[in-house]
Amino acid sequence: MPQLIIPFLLAFAVTNALEFPFYHYFIRKTLKEKITAVLLINLVTLPLLWIALPLFFENYLAGFMAAEAAVVLAETILIKLALRQTTKNSFKIAGLANLVSAVFGLFFF
Repeated sequence: MPQLIIPFLLAFAVTNALEFPFYHYFIRKTLKEKITAVLLINLVTLPLLWIALPLFFENYLAGFMAAEAAVVLAETILIKLALRQTTKNSFKIAGLANLVSAVFGLFFF
């Protein structure tokens, strides 16, 4: 377990860096609210992704796609509730942000 801490922290930092621009561009809130939201939302969903993914390890790609779909759904709900966005805007942000971070993750993690 300790050997996963550094890779997780690196993935957490990279994920937030890749996803924040979507929060910043599509949400009309203060910078502090947007930064707090992206950090807290990813603090919830990234560990779930890392836990769920090994459950599907026999077929990594199928597991990865299912886990990412679940993350997009969870983040859509969290963005809608935490930042008071429409469902459409929340889904757009979650979908685009996770598309970018997921593709990056496939190649580098």
